Amino acid sequence: MKASIQFFHSLISSIIIVFFITVSGYGKTISSQRFSSDTLKIRVYLEGPLFDNGNALAMDGRPLMRDNLRSLPLNGQTLIPGKSPYTSIPFYAGNANRYGTVGTQYDLITDSTSVFSIQGQDAIVDWVFIEIRNQNNSGHVLATRSALLQRDGDVVDIDGTSPVYFPGLTATQAYVVVKHRNHLGVMSNVVNLNSLIDFTSGSLSVFDYGTSINPSYNFNGLAQNSNVKPGFRAMWAGDFDSNGKLKFGNPGDDMNQLLFGLLYYGSNAGLSTNFDSAYGYLPMDYDLNGKVKFDNPGDDKNMLFSQIIFYPLNGQLLENFGLIIEQVPTVTLR
Repeated sequence: MKASIQFFHSLISSIIIVFFITVSGYGKTISSQRFSSDTLKIRVYLEGPLFDNGNALAMDGRPLMRDNLRSLPLNGQTLIPGKSPYTSIPFYAGNANRYGTVGTQYDLITDSTSVFSIQGQDAIVDWVFIEIRNQNNSGHVLATRSALLQRDGDVVDIDGTSPVYFPGLTATQAYVVVKHRNHLGVMSNVVNLNSLIDFTSGSLSVFDYGTSINPSYNFNGLAQNSNVKPGFRAMWAGDFDSNGKLKFGNPGDDMNQLLFGLLYYGSNAGLSTNFDSAYGYLPMDYDLNGKVKFDNPGDDKNMLFSQIIFYPLNGQLLENFGLIIEQVPTVTLR
C-alpha cells in the first residue's frame, strides 16, 4: 500500500491550494479532491443566451448557452470587457447601490487573450456578480466578487477555469446571490458553501417573496424562469436599466431604454428605429447575441414584450404589467 500527495497551485497561487490524495493498494485506487474553504462552486443559467442555442449540449447533457459576446458571429470580435462592468465606469456609476462591493474584488482579467480563446462548453458567456450574505440576516452582505460565466453555467474566476475565490471568507453556510447586468438576480436560501450551488437545478431551494408583496399575487416558484429549457431554471432576461424590475409600458420601462439606446447608437445617424447594425456590449441586448434591434424580425423589443405578456402572474396579458421583479431582499448592511 502506498500514498502520495500532489499539490497544485491555481489562480492565486500564494493563497489557494488544491490537493489530490491518491491511496493505492490491494488492487484499488482512491482519489479525493478538495478546494480551499474560501472558493465556491456555483452554476447558473442566463435566459437570454439559452435562446436559439442550436440545442447545444454539454458532455453531461445539460444545455449550453451561446457565447456570442465572446465571439461575435459577424466577425469573431470579442465584446466582453477585460474588466468587470460591475466595478467599472460608466455602468457602475449608476448602479453603485445594486452592485456595492465588499472585500477584494479581483475584477480584472490579466490575460484576456487566453481566457477568451477558450472554446466549447467552457467558453465564457459574460461577467456575473456574486454576493455572499449572512446566514442569519439575508440583507447583510459579507463578501462580493465579479466572476465569469461559462457556457455550461459554471461560474469561474478571472483565469476562466478556477472556482471563484473569496479572500478571507470564513462562513461555511450563507445565502448566495447571483446578479447580472440585464437579468434579474436570484438568491439561494441558506446553503453549504462547500457544496456545488446549482441555480440551474430545480432541487436548489431559492428565495422568493411568496404572497408578501401582494396577497393577490403568489411569487412562489418564480424567482427564475423554468420554461426556457425543460428541467432547468434560468435568470429572467430583459432588465435593460438594471433596476431589478422588468417593464414594457411606461413610466420607468425597459422598452424606452431599448428605443433610446438604439436611436442614439453612435452610427445611427438617421435616428432610425429599424437601424440594423447596433453591435456591441450593450445593456439592451436581451439575448446577448451582440446586437440590439428595435424593429422585427429578430428584435429585442418583441422578446421583452413576450416576457411581460406571458409572465405567469400577468393573467390579463397587460403590456404595462409591473410586478416582474427581482426576488432578492434589499441590502441593509455591507
